[in-house]
This record gives sequence, C-alpha cells and structure tokens, in this order.
Amino acid sequence: MAANWAIEYICKIPKVNWRSFVWNRYTLPKNRVTLWLTLQDRLKTKDRMYIYGFTNDDTCALCGHGTESSAHLFFSCHFCRECSSLVWDWLGFHNSRNNLYMLLKWVQRYCKNSFTRRVTYADVVCIVYQVWKARNLALWEQSVPSIACTVKCIQYTV
Repeated sequence: MAANWAIEYICKIPKVNWRSFVWNRYTLPKNRVTLWLTLQDRLKTKDRMYIYGFTNDDTCALCGHGTESSAHLFFSCHFCRECSSLVWDWLGFHNSRNNLYMLLKWVQRYCKNSFTRRVTYADVVCIVYQVWKARNLALWEQSVPSIACTVKCIQYTV
C-alpha cells in the first residue's frame, strides 16, 4: 500500500476514464491495443502521415471520400457506418453516437448487466479493430474487404 502511494505521488499519473472500456477480459489483446491507440488519437491514419510527408494524399482508403482521420474512419466513413449498423442490428441495439468515447459511455449507461456491458464493449473494440484491419488491407494491398465479410469476422470474434 505504501509503495503504491509513493509511486502515484511521485509520478502524478492522471486517471483516465476509458480504462475499463479497454482493459477488460472479454476483449482480445490485439483489439485492446488498437482501441487504446484510437482513444488517444495515435493511430497512423493518412491525415497524420500526410502531415509528416509519408504519403501524397490523405483521402480515406476505404470509401475514397474525406480526409482519413480517426473520427472519419470510425464514424463518418460509409464502410464503418454500414458495418456498425449491421453489428448493432445483430445485437438488437440502436446506435447514433458519433464519437468513440461517447459510444463507450452510452454502452456503460445502457447495459445494466455487467456481462452484457462487457460483451458490448468487446463488440465495439472488435468493430474498431476490424475496420482498422480493413483500412490496412485497402491501403497496403489495394483490396477492400466486403462489408459482409467484415461483419462476419466481428460476429465470429465476439
């Protein structure tokens, strides 16, 4: 107890609100890391690579419309909106949130049962991971997976 207090006092580590969203036992570790990077806005999206001069354009690799940022990729992109809509229908939910943190807070409030809440967190995390994986396929292999295939992967993983 004394050692923990000393470490917290010396390091002054700020508490984050999204800890329980990311680090729960129902999500896969590789999916957790992707969500963790997304919540901190640290994914290597094309808008960030364009700023540093690594790419010539910053257009979304999945839909071809708009600047590829985390906000666009996970909430404005047609590919992600369709995948999310199908997954939410599969789960029996209706979602209209346009921010990842707000979506996770909504899950926290809406799902009263802890098991349902954790499974829904796992689902959100899996959506983020599969969309990021599809984006990487589109960027590096120039092949966009179908929405149905991506949704099947999400359903299988959850």
